[in-house]
Amino acid sequence: MEIASRQAPVRAIADRLHSAAIHLLRRLRVEDKALGLSGPRASALSGYLIGRGIAFNGIVLISTIMNFETADFASGNDLPYVMYLPSYAATAWYHKKLPSDL
Repeated sequence: MEIASRQAPVRAIADRLHSAAIHLLRRLRVEDKALGLSGPRASALSGYLIGRGIAFNGIVLISTIMNFETADFASGNDLPYVMYLPSYAATAWYHKKLPSDL
């Protein structure tokens, strides 16, 4: 049996597993939204449960922000400037606002 013919069933199985995982994550996202469970809340909940001796196998966190300091432009907090710089630079490049020597 050639390698290519053996890889076809493996690829088909991998594609089906990937599709099933995507469907499951979409359904869970709907359930989490109905419960009001965001990424940061799920993270806090997991820490709370572990602290009380309740263990679980895993948690999937899909969130745009996990550390709110990265979005807080407060005095003495330089982190947001560092984190936003790539996006600002990309936006300036797209709108052709960067100097020619860059």
